[in-house]
Amino acid sequence: MECKDIRQNLFGIVENSLSPVFRTEMENHLTSCMECSEILSEFRQTTALIEKDIAMEDDPFSDTRILQRLESAFFPEQLSGHRSYFRILKPALLTLSLIVAILIGYSIGKKGINSIPAASSDQEMESVRSDLFISDFTDEDKTLFLNQ
Repeated sequence: MECKDIRQNLFGIVENSLSPVFRTEMENHLTSCMECSEILSEFRQTTALIEKDIAMEDDPFSDTRILQRLESAFFPEQLSGHRSYFRILKPALLTLSLIVAILIGYSIGKKGINSIPAASSDQEMESVRSDLFISDFTDEDKTLFLNQ
């Protein structure tokens, strides 16, 4: 067994994924070669540090929790008053704005219905038809209908 074989199979040694025969040869070489055993121990330390660093993931909400604790420690009465006030105020404002929007829509709809002129006579209806250029078409339809 040569030193380059050890260096090429460091992951296999650490992960214990080598065949038993190859593993015993490597262990024999590691007992006889100090340089390879030092490289292997440094590699194990490095992989242990990497695994430890991977295991220590930051909590994404830790900053906000710390800030909330600090604010509650330094300003306890100020925060509790504002929070309860906003909890009540937000739904009340939302309800009020919905009521105003419904009333505005109702008043616009009511004005729209009242703004349509009621045709009380045939003369007014003819004037509306002539304004809309419908009179020609309706006269033709009447003559076709009456001639049949």
